[in-house]
Amino acid sequence: MASDELRRRLLDMAAADAALRAELARDGSLFEGYNTRMAELHERNARELAAIVATVGWPGRTLVGDEAAEAAWRVLQHAIGSPALQRGCLPLLRQAVAVGEVPVAYPPGWRTGSRSRNGGPSATAPSSIGIGRAG
Repeated sequence: MASDELRRRLLDMAAADAALRAELARDGSLFEGYNTRMAELHERNARELAAIVATVGWPGRTLVGDEAAEAAWRVLQHAIGSPALQRGCLPLLRQAVAVGEVPVAYPPGWRTGSRSRNGGPSATAPSSIGIGRAG
């Protein structure tokens, strides 16, 4: 898969999430629990991110650029119905941090949410590792 296509796919996923979030905020339903439409979008995005990660590893700065790498991170954060994906990507994020492919703040910023969603202690921030594929 070409990096331009990956970049576009990641940015499209993040844009769809932001657009739906804005729509739900306008009508107030964003604040009434986890909206079914939002959950469905997050599930679709999680499946697509999982396919990307299985193919190319974590889509970092070098492959897709800063904006799309951040979009991948946001998709992963919002994949709350896919804790296995989140857990599987954490080592890849650690590796990406070690080689400068994502900002160092990404994995630690994710720990708190993943801990409560996944029912156990969360992992700590990395010290060093290299990029690879999930699975």
